[in-house]
Order: sequence, then C-alpha cells, then structure tokens
Amino acid sequence: MNNRSLANTTVLIIGAGPTRIGQSGECDAGAVEAAMALNAAGCRIIALDSNPDAVLTDLEDVVTAYVEPLQPDDLEEIIRIEKPDAILPIFGGRPGLHLIEQWNEHPLHTTAQPEVWGSPAASLAQVLDKDGLRSALAAIQLQTLNIFTVADADEAAAKAQSLEYPVVLRCDDPDILVDGVMVYNQDELRASAAAVTPESGVSLSVEASLMTWQQIEVEMLRDKQGQTILAGAVEYVDSAGIHPGDAIAVFPTQTVPDDILAALQTHARRIVDHLGIVGCATIRFALQSPGRPVLITAVHPRYTRTSAMVERATGMPIASLAALLAAGLTWDQVPEHLTPSRMKQINPNLVAVKWPCWAFDRLTKVTDRLGPQMQALGQALGLGSTFEEAFHKAMRAADTDRDGFSARESETVPALPELLTECAQPTSRRQFTVYEALKQNANAGALAAVTHIAPWFIERIQSLTVIEAEICRFKGVVPPEDLLRKAKCKGFADSYLARLLDLQEADLRSARIRMGVTPGWLTVSRPVGPDGALRYAAYDSRHTAKATTTDKHVVIIGNGPVRIGRGLECDHAIFHAAGAAKAMGFTPVVVNNSLTSITTGHGGPGACFCDVLCPETIQAVADALHPMGIVTQFAAPSIVRRLHAADDVGAPLLGLSAAQLQVIHDRAALRQQFRQLGIPQPLAAQPRNMDEARKAAETIGYPLWLHRTGVRSDLPLQLVLDKESLDAFFSRAGADDGISLFMESFLEYAIEAQVDVLCDGEDVFVAPVVEHIELAGVHAGDSAWVVPPYSIAPRHIETINDYAMKCAMALGIRGLLNLRFAVYRDTVYLLDASCDICRDLALMQKSAGLSLADWSIRVLLGNCLRDLPLKSPQLPYFSVRSAVFPFNVFTQEDPLLGPQMKSTGSVLALSASFGMAYFKALEAAANPLPTEGTVLITVTDEDKASILEPARVLQEQGFNIKATQGTRDHLAEHGIEATLVNKLGFGRPNLVDDMKNGQVQMVINTPSGDQSHQDDSYIRTTAIRRRIANITTPASAVAAAKGIAARRQGRISVAPIKLP
Repeated sequence: MNNRSLANTTVLIIGAGPTRIGQSGECDAGAVEAAMALNAAGCRIIALDSNPDAVLTDLEDVVTAYVEPLQPDDLEEIIRIEKPDAILPIFGGRPGLHLIEQWNEHPLHTTAQPEVWGSPAASLAQVLDKDGLRSALAAIQLQTLNIFTVADADEAAAKAQSLEYPVVLRCDDPDILVDGVMVYNQDELRASAAAVTPESGVSLSVEASLMTWQQIEVEMLRDKQGQTILAGAVEYVDSAGIHPGDAIAVFPTQTVPDDILAALQTHARRIVDHLGIVGCATIRFALQSPGRPVLITAVHPRYTRTSAMVERATGMPIASLAALLAAGLTWDQVPEHLTPSRMKQINPNLVAVKWPCWAFDRLTKVTDRLGPQMQALGQALGLGSTFEEAFHKAMRAADTDRDGFSARESETVPALPELLTECAQPTSRRQFTVYEALKQNANAGALAAVTHIAPWFIERIQSLTVIEAEICRFKGVVPPEDLLRKAKCKGFADSYLARLLDLQEADLRSARIRMGVTPGWLTVSRPVGPDGALRYAAYDSRHTAKATTTDKHVVIIGNGPVRIGRGLECDHAIFHAAGAAKAMGFTPVVVNNSLTSITTGHGGPGACFCDVLCPETIQAVADALHPMGIVTQFAAPSIVRRLHAADDVGAPLLGLSAAQLQVIHDRAALRQQFRQLGIPQPLAAQPRNMDEARKAAETIGYPLWLHRTGVRSDLPLQLVLDKESLDAFFSRAGADDGISLFMESFLEYAIEAQVDVLCDGEDVFVAPVVEHIELAGVHAGDSAWVVPPYSIAPRHIETINDYAMKCAMALGIRGLLNLRFAVYRDTVYLLDASCDICRDLALMQKSAGLSLADWSIRVLLGNCLRDLPLKSPQLPYFSVRSAVFPFNVFTQEDPLLGPQMKSTGSVLALSASFGMAYFKALEAAANPLPTEGTVLITVTDEDKASILEPARVLQEQGFNIKATQGTRDHLAEHGIEATLVNKLGFGRPNLVDDMKNGQVQMVINTPSGDQSHQDDSYIRTTAIRRRIANITTPASAVAAAKGIAARRQGRISVAPIKLP
C-alpha cells in the first residue's frame, strides 16, 4: 500500500452516540477498528462521540477526542477548531449519517470544507428517505415495497382489502401511531386509524405485510473504482414481517439456493454501483418464492449489526477495510494482511447465530409482540459447527434465564391446540413455544405454515426434541458416550442435561470428561496474530484444535449482550482492563458472547473465547489455557455467584472471596458490618409475615422500601407510601408464599451520591464523589449525575470519603467497590455497597482521567496501590452524565422514573458551569431543553415548595408559566404569576390539549397518588410523543432551570477532553 496517500491526513471520526433501541455497541467497536487502521495508514485521528462508554474517545490512536452532542452546531465548531481534511461518518450509525445530512444543509458552514468519506451526499439523502430510495432503485429496474398514502381510515380499509391482511399501518402523528403497527383485520385497522380524517392533516399510509416473506441481508465492500466484494450474506429465521433487529439470524445462509444467492449478490452490486457507495453497505432483501419479484427493503451505506455479524463469523476485518476504502484507497492499496484473499478460513463449517435480547421483564406495560418496530436492545452471538449447536448457544447467551428450550418443572405447559395458537403470534418466546409443540408431536409442516419459519429450521428444532427424548430414557444415570457426544455436538448444556437426567451438574461433567467428551477450541479466521483470535468451542470429534497454553494467561469474564442495567460501560471497562493486563506482560483472554462488543471484534487487546457465560464454559477455557487466574470484577452478578458456587472452575477466581460476596449480597449481614463501624444507615427490619411487616412499618415509618430477598422475580423493589400500599403489596404477593423481605426507611428528598473505592487489602484510593441530580427514589442508572458535586457540602464530601475508606478496609476488598450514600437532614447515610457496578468507570476516565478499570486489574494481578499513578484531581469543570430512555419506542411505558431501571444508555457533557453542562447533556440525549416559550407546571402538594426556585428562574428568563389550580395558587402566594390550565376531567381545553396544540414547550409534572396516577402518566406520555421536554422530579426542575439560564446567558462552546 502507498501510505503517502493518507499520511498526515486529519480525519474526524463520528461516533454513534448513546446506546438506544436499534443501536448498540457495534458502531463503537467498528469505529475503534477504523481508527486503528487509519492511524496505521498515517492518519491523524480526531474523534467525536457523546457516549461516555465509547472506547473510541479513549483510544491511544486518537490525537484529540470530543465528548459533545451530535449536533450540527457542535460539529461545525469542531471543524473550525481542528480543520480536518475529512470526516468519516459510517461508524456513527443512523445518527452519524443524519448529522452529516444536517451539516450539509447548515447555514453557517465555515470556509473549510472537509471531504466526507464514504457515500456521496446525494446518495445519503436517497437512502435515508423511502421515496428517494424507491426512485433511485427504480432507475435500475429494482423494486421496493409499495407504500400507499391514504386520506382516512375508510380509504385505508379499502386499500388494505386489496393488499390482503395483515398490513402495516403508519402515520406521522405520534398520538395515533408511533411507528408501524401490524393490523390483522378491518376492526384493528379502523381502531388504529380512528383519529385520522381528511381535515386532520395527518399523513397515513398502508403497506403490505411481509410476514410471509423471507428476509436476507447481503454485506458488500466497494472501493472508489467500483471493485466490489461480497463479504457475506445473513439469513433470518424469522420472517421479513419482523424487524431484523428483533429476528434471529444465521450465517451463512442455510435455506437459500445458490442461484438465488447469486442473484441477490448481483442486485447488491448494482445497487452500490448505482448509488456510488464507497466502503461498506448492508442491503436487505425480501423474498417470497422462486420466480416472484425480489424486494429491496433497506440500503444502509454504513457499518451495521450485520456488518459486525459477518465480521465475527468470517474473520474479515470489515470495519478496517470499510474505513480504508472510504478514505479512497483501492483494493490493491489495502495492506495485504487485511485483504480477503489472504484470509485463511480455519473452519469452513462454522455457523453463527444472532439472538436478540429484549427487556419485556423490566418494561412491564409493553406488550410482548414483535413486528415492524424494533424492541430488542442487545444481540447475543452463538458460534458452533452446526446450526443446532450455534442456535442453542445463542439462546443461552441471550440471558433468557434458561439453559435449554424445555419448560421448567415449575412451569405449566399448555396443550397442543393452545401451543399452536401461541406459535402464530410473533413474540420473544416463540422459539420455546415451537419446541414444546414439537415435543407434543406437532406437525413440522403445520408449524412452518403458522410461524412463517422455513421448514428446514423447524426440522432442525425438531431434531433437538428427538435427542432430548433419547436423553430422558437414562434418568438417574450417565448416558452412553455416543449419545452424550451427540447431545453436546448439538449444543445441549451440562446443566440442562443434568436436570433432564436427575443428576448433579458437577457429577455429569466429571463423567463426560472421563469419557473424553470434551470440546476443541476452534479459531475463526483472523488477519492478525493469534493474540487477536476469536475462538469457540465445538464437540465434533473432527475438531481437536486446542488453544495455546501459557502460565501468563489471565481470563477476564465479559458482560454478555447489552441489556438494561448492564451496557457498554462493562465493555469499556473490560477493554481497558485487558489492555492493562497485556501491558503487565500477561496474555489477556476475554470470555464474552455479545455480537456488538468490542471484545468479540478485531479491536480488542487480546483473544476472545465466544461462548455462553456459565461454569461449564469457564472450566473448559481454564482446562485449555491453564490461566493463572480468572477476573470476575466486570461480569454480571449472576455468573459470579454461579462461579463461586461451583466446586472447581479450573483456576483461582481473583478478587472477592465467596464469603465476601455473601456479605455484600446479604443486606442484613452488610448492615451489621457497617453498624460496627458507626456509619449511619436508614432504619430497617426483616419481617417474616404480614403482621410483623405491619408492626415494623409503624416503627420505621412511611414511606419505606421493600427489598425482595427471595426468589420471586416478578416482585421488584417496591416503594410503599402507606399502610394501604403495604396491604396491597401482600395481596399481590401472597402472605404465605415464602417471600423473604427486607424493609428499609425511604429517605425522601435526600440527595444521593456514589463513590468508587479501589483497595489492595492495605491501602485505599477513593475516587471523586458523584452526585445524583435526581433525589432519592430514582434508580442510580436512571438518574443524571454530576462530578464534582454541585450541591453537597464539602464537609459531607469528607464524611463520604471517610466512610468509604472504612467500608473498604472492613470488607477486606481487593479490587473495586461501589458505595452509595444519601445526604439527609445534614447527615450522611450509607445505602448500599456493590462490587459489580461498572457504570461510572467511564465517567471517571473521561472527566477525571482516572483509569480505575486499568488500576483494578493491576491490583488483582499483584500490584499495590502505592505502585500506581493514583491521583485525586481538582476538576475545573463539571461533567454531567444523563440517561437515555426508550420511551419513544415503548410508548405504553410510563416515563416516570423510580427504583426499576429503564434507561438503555447515557451521554456525557462537560462545561465550566453546572447549568451549561446539564443543558448540553439533555441536548445530547435528544431531550433538549427549550430556551423560550411556555412551561406547564403541575406538581403534588409535597413538591410545591421545591418547585418555587425553578419557576422563579424560568419566569426571570422570560418563560410564560401555565399551572393547574393548586400549583398556580401556590405560585401566586409567592409572587410568581401563572396562567390557569384545566386538569384532565375538569373542562376543555385542558393541559393535554395545550400540549398537542404546540402551546407548551416544557412540562414539569411530579407523580400524584394512585388516584391521579393514570392522568399523570398520560401527561408524561403525551410529552414524550410530542417531543416536549419532560421533567418529573423537583431536583431535575432546578437543574433544568439552571441549564436554561446558562444557555440564554452564554454560547455553547466545545472543547476536547484530556485523555489520561
């Protein structure tokens, strides 16, 4: 390659922003690989991303990094400062492409005009618009899905009749349809479109459902001279009527004939040539039957989930290649070790399966029904030598809370007719329902017809039920070697087989190993050395490849797929920890199974073993590598508990002992330990029945928390306001069902804070204190944070630091510990301790330059704190982290924040003033605050005093204030003028009418009691749908008012972060 073509070229790489439904970590993983490849080619890298958990903005290959909102103004300012030669947006997901589209139209373009690498601006505009794409493809005689615009429900019904049900109905009014909805009959259609009339001005459209069509995606790579390479094709198990992000996928294609696949490749090549796409592109097709037209349903000229899947399944460095090709290199200029012709496919029988991960258990008001709107957050990856093996692994990796497809003994399995009815409904549980139906001898052809899943896949699932039936014939004994090997080759887990056989898992595993039924660790082809290999286990006797052993191996347990509660922050921590282990001379090996993680891609600092996170896998890895230790610091608590409970996992678990974990996870034992230190804690009790609970509640006082300490997963943490609420809880839970409860006083209106502590057993380092902007009662992951604290008194900060050091020493911690405190009535209370929280490590890295993940693994591997470059910086700026929520997708869910975490990701903003940092953070989170207009205030009696300050600030900034009767009267008593607005049910127009009519720019609405809860929920939901700034706590209202005031008084500025 001629490096001089890119030498000294300054390129700005745009990241994708926060994790959202439809966008996980694949963009950051791709951006990291791209930055490394471009840096190696001589480029000077500038990075922009608003996500604190992005590795891109920490990367050594990046010269300057910006953590700023992905907005045209901010991009324009960065261009003015840095004067880049080029911009690379293809790793920014859809937000990155939209940002470039907006910037192209920006009226304040500087004289500097950097080149945009990738697709031409005209092509971007076409692919981002359905009508534009249809016109572009029609020019080359390719067909897209017909979309019919109609005037009202009557016309929609007529068109639907001609298309045949089911159909997809869409409109541009968020109060009618947020996104496409599948309707199966005329009644459902009319109900969905009832509000649309010719006079309403609403655009309504009808399109044919693709529920009976097959869905295929093709990944292409193209250089500027038009030379195109097919990277791979992915087949979806579920039909094209289900969003590909919610559909199970397999690579390579299993049921698509070679001639059809060749035709799709030809179509894809014509598309990228016609649009002039340079770099990578994912083309989505819908097929119905041979001889019928092929539909193009999407063209993505960027790095996608499919790009990541093909990359991990083939070893082809798609992100690196796409970056270099987009930069203008041709195939003959690409480094030889990256070119597909130099790739050696170690195992051509590799099968990869992607399994989506949903959050229906947390979002309890959301209906579990899959369709045209994506609802999954993370994506699990299963690799195997057969489809069945990869299918099994992907299901288990997806955190489905199952180790096999059969129902548990505690679950009731419906009769076959009911199962067949359930199979017809596309839900997150359908594969399990299909399995149970096949166990009851359902006809495979009939299941294929009702589910629209190809018969080949149904037959493969059926083969698993046959093996299970064979296994069950050997109750109480270990099956013969050939049958056990057969089951393992098809992906059956030891724990599942042990349950079927009524054996202990450890006994079965020991017997299996004695028989010689052990996995070989196979390597996915890689263009780099063995340290960067992606490996997977396979039990096929043909495969005997073993990993290289060395006493310098360190195994790091990964986080698994992204989900609510554990996201990219864990991957961020693992990336830095693995890098630190490598710098110490160890060989880091990560065990992970997330499709979108940087650790399973080319950008990780070491090898990755892709498999299910369970004791069976960890022991197999340890048997292959003989590592010096296993790091569990960044793994999910469930796997850590299982590893400690296992008799032997083949290597020492570094960090906390089982006894230490037991104390930390036992609230009563933890409180007792801290009580001995003299640290204040909220009043608490452990009632054994309803009568004891009532007595304890009277002693503690309402409101109070009810912590579930039993096994019932459907009873989350509860906030009990009064005796009636307590009785209602027991009515729902049952008084005699064996639930163990922990009751604790709720410190209402307390300010919460958290702090990370690093300890080596002798010395303690306390990181800066992080203040929660929302008051007590909001989950720490959903609250906005600020560092340094902006309202906690210095003496309380000192107390928190003192308590943190005492706690770490008392627990004997070696590694990281997270402590949560509350400042209540001038006293600091300790609320909780955790050793498995990663979510603020990236914040410390970017805002304070503290490499806590790096330092923690150094401590676990033998370093002392006094040997590390520890520092406690005095920060001259505020860093505000704001959560990002999926309420625009899950409109049934109340956006009210509480103890159950609902956010999917976060953003970060830095500024010299707290108000400006908060304003920028909300802008980055796509929930911008207005700088003028009308604010609607309706709050509870308890919150009226707290709302005076923000109301006064907003009035001083020129805002008009509308308020409901009680709130208006309270404001008037304190000299704040407000216009009366009717509450729901008290006349029209009411406050929701004003919101829908565009007369309100911000809503401050705190929750009322149960009687008014439905009205409050409707207000908040309307605000979300209408994209009106929505504030639900007094503390957030104060922060918002400060942010608006800061923005009105000064111009938003951008500045690079200082990488440690």
